[in-house]
Amino acid sequence: MVPSGTVTAVERLILARHAESVFNVRGVLNGDPSVPGGLTERGREQARRLGRLLADEPLDLCATTAFERTRETADLALEGRTVPRLVVRELDDPPNGDFELRPATELARWREHNGPDVPIPGTGRSEREHVLALLPGVDLLLARPEPTVVAIFHGWFVGWIAKAVMDGRHASGASSPYPRTTPEHATPSAVTREELEQVVHALRRDPYRYL
Repeated sequence: MVPSGTVTAVERLILARHAESVFNVRGVLNGDPSVPGGLTERGREQARRLGRLLADEPLDLCATTAFERTRETADLALEGRTVPRLVVRELDDPPNGDFELRPATELARWREHNGPDVPIPGTGRSEREHVLALLPGVDLLLARPEPTVVAIFHGWFVGWIAKAVMDGRHASGASSPYPRTTPEHATPSAVTREELEQVVHALRRDPYRYL
């Protein structure tokens, strides 16, 4: 328990991609949180396994996005524990516009031909604008008073942060648990506040370095 009046700040962020969702199995994009779509049965077991991996962690806050797949992962992982929750809409998966519920390969092909600075059809914003709009969400996490935050977000965002952290660790000669691929479902990895601050600084300068 933190004494009353004591100023605290987040010291450690435990990042995890949500467990397997129905959209993952279908191979389609979902960037609209109002569209129903939770976890598969395998995903629910992955979320319970995440809970076992976090069982000995002193968690002060759980952050998710507004999407059902992140919230359901948190519900199952933290079942039986009293951990305050926070929805960080700034870190939602970006909208897909005309590509919503379409195969991910279709947006990837469009991106190859149009680049990151052309507005995605049906959204009115470019991919670069979507990416940069995520950084205020990271700032929000850094401003939290809870010492240890478990953050259950989306795969490409978790991978984006993880690759930047890994790059910093390699530069310092430290070992890193992060692969340069999409992170596995419901697998936790810890990031220190200092690392997260360095990541935000690096990504503001060049958000595409780790994408």
